[in-house]
Amino acid sequence: MQYFVIVYSRAQGKILLGPETFADSERKAALQRRFQLEACWRDDPDIEVVVLGSESEAQIRRTHGRYFHTVAELARAAGSAAALGAP
Repeated sequence: MQYFVIVYSRAQGKILLGPETFADSERKAALQRRFQLEACWRDDPDIEVVVLGSESEAQIRRTHGRYFHTVAELARAAGSAAALGAP
């Protein structure tokens, strides 16, 4: 397992910082980093600071695509999935 810390701007629709990668043994450090970054952006309601746990960055890019893709890319993917009959 790895942990990835990301600072994401909802208003801009993009990652501002990260993903910073932490090994499984560094879980506490990843959480401490999250809290540190949250303190930096605490006055901006459009900022998300998250820690995502996964086996790889490729996996979080699939499962949490909204952090990595533009709105247009997500809309195209949703349209393609709908055309194929996916829920």
